[in-house]
Amino acid sequence: MPAPTTPFQPYAAVHKQTNGPGDARPSSRQIVEDCNLIGKLSSKTILITGCSAGIGVDTTRALYETGAKLLLTARDVPKLTKIIDDIVANAVHNKSGPKPEAIEIHLDSLESVRKGAETIKAKSGGKLNIMIANAGVMATPLGKTPDGFESQIGTNHFAHFLLFQLLKPSLLNSAKESGTLSRVITVSSSGHRMSSVRFDDMFWDKDPASYNKWSGYGQSKTANVWMANSIHRRYADKGLIGLSLHPGAIMTTDLKRHL
Repeated sequence: MPAPTTPFQPYAAVHKQTNGPGDARPSSRQIVEDCNLIGKLSSKTILITGCSAGIGVDTTRALYETGAKLLLTARDVPKLTKIIDDIVANAVHNKSGPKPEAIEIHLDSLESVRKGAETIKAKSGGKLNIMIANAGVMATPLGKTPDGFESQIGTNHFAHFLLFQLLKPSLLNSAKESGTLSRVITVSSSGHRMSSVRFDDMFWDKDPASYNKWSGYGQSKTANVWMANSIHRRYADKGLIGLSLHPGAIMTTDLKRHL
């Protein structure tokens, strides 16, 4: 596949002819190669949440080839450890880079987020260049986290918001020390269009019977976008930028288990 020649819709030509389910062109690794990032991020530390399944695995697989130090979170550390071993064993370019490290975080628990943040700071030595808020749930039945939040916004937004706040000094200090921008990237969704944040009844406490799983998902994804925008607005002049993205309609992950 030839490298893209324009930064705007760089793979549009590839997508003119699709080949049905399983057609993953370009792969994440291909994008890293096309951006000339193989082995080029060895001085960076990257945190990715939700790496035991779905696009978190593929994100890790691609970024491992850059040589960056990767800190990965998941609920199921034994499962994540097996994934890490597979990524390292099957790397195409990175044969000697640092092995990614697994960190247990349950994003439906703010206590777990706080413990995980302490582990992240210890393993990173206080250095963090990129945070990718990837983990999430979708279209779940009405439920509450141990902290009393509706489960989707609690897991998808509040947990990542707290994690960012706890790691913000590391992100800002790393930008200052390296002279390069730090980044917080939230994996949102075009599903944010399904609902703004319901400030009048965010957790469906007033009227549980009116709960709509897609409104719950939509408001959590809107919150992801707002978080990235707010980070950019508040900290870009200090070297920390915020970005949000729509990953595409990917139906081969565990995210669809409640559909």
